[in-house]
This record gives sequence, C-alpha cells and structure tokens, in this order.
Amino acid sequence: MGSIDIISKPLSQAELTSRYEALIDDPLYSSVQGRLELTAWGQIIMTPPADVWHYRLSARLARLLIASLGGEAFQEGAVACEGFGTIIADVVWCSPGFLAAHAHERVLQRAPEICVEVLSASNSTKEIDDKTRGYLAAGATEVWVVDPEGQRIAIHGPDGIKPASGYAIDLAGLFDA
Repeated sequence: MGSIDIISKPLSQAELTSRYEALIDDPLYSSVQGRLELTAWGQIIMTPPADVWHYRLSARLARLLIASLGGEAFQEGAVACEGFGTIIADVVWCSPGFLAAHAHERVLQRAPEICVEVLSASNSTKEIDDKTRGYLAAGATEVWVVDPEGQRIAIHGPDGIKPASGYAIDLAGLFDA
C-alpha cells in the first residue's frame, strides 16, 4: 500500500502554472460554467458566472483601455501569483513590451501593468484584498477595483491606494447604462 503525498507548503509559481494548465486542458472541466482559479495550495475555487452588467462593464473597460493606452486589453487574464494562487483578473491591460515578453504564456508568469477586478455579489472583501496583493506582488503597476453599483474605481499601487491612475486614461461613459 502506497502513501499519499500531501502538500506541505504553498505551491511555487511553476507548480501553480502546471496545475492550472492541466486543469484547463482537462475535458471534465470544459463544460463548467463560471471561473476556475487555484489557491496557493492548489485547491480549485469555482466562482459562479457574473451578471450581464459585469461582463458589459468589463468589455467596455477593455475597449477604453486600448483606446487610451494602445497595447492590448482582454478579459479573464490568468496570472500565477506565487503565495496567492493562480488568479484571474476580470480585465488586464498589457503594454507592447509586456506582450512581447509574455506572448506565448498560457498562464501569465508576471501580472500585466493593470489588473482589474469588477466587484460582484459573490466577492468577499478578503478575496479582493488577497487578489489585489497577489497582482501587485506579481508585478502589476496598478490594480483597479471597480464598484459597478457605486460607480467608482479604487486604484491600488505598491504603496497603497492612489488618488488617481498613473496612466492617462479616458473613462468617460464607463458606467453609462
């Protein structure tokens, strides 16, 4: 009779990446509705799908980021954040330099310059705080926490909450119905 190897410490970035790639390649998970993420210990977290407004706001934000900054923005960016897990930002913005350095990564090994979380009813304060710290630890310049109900954005940098973004971005119309 064999023994079971239990995880004795948080997974490394390479281990998180390997497990997440295996998860997204597993046909048993292909029809799961919602978002799958991994904790630092490799446990799967499933988040139910968000409402339509959440997805509209995320898509609108991606378009505004590209229009203002160039580069590329996309939804559902997976980032392997050592000590935090493989977490998925609602929207990420990447400069051309970032894209050149990380073009072929299925799971980003560094957080893009801007990572965005759009709040949903299923989020907890601890979850958003942990994700914010994870993205910043993984190299994000800014993490935006968007409150669709309050129609405001909290911008976090390595030194805490910032009064405004360090990027010249026109967000006019973001919260329009």
